[in-house]
Amino acid sequence: MTSPAATWASRDLPVLRAVEQLDLLGGPTHEISAVVARTGLRGDEVLAALEALQTLRAVRVEVLDGQRTRIGHVTAIGAAMLAMQADNDLAC
Repeated sequence: MTSPAATWASRDLPVLRAVEQLDLLGGPTHEISAVVARTGLRGDEVLAALEALQTLRAVRVEVLDGQRTRIGHVTAIGAAMLAMQADNDLAC
């Protein structure tokens, strides 16, 4: 199993940023395909990242009609994670 640190920069962070960008465009929830298109990652990678981010409570993931998975907004925790990453990027 891959460690969370190993997947943060290559998978989880791009997905979190994509959800944030979609939030800025509006709409109550977002399709997984929109996140896939923004990140260039495979669908299974996006789903794995969303699962990890949901566990951390960084994003909300909803299941509509018991079938369709939709992505809610970045939470305050997710926004804090993005802010800390931005600070780290500026320090480097």
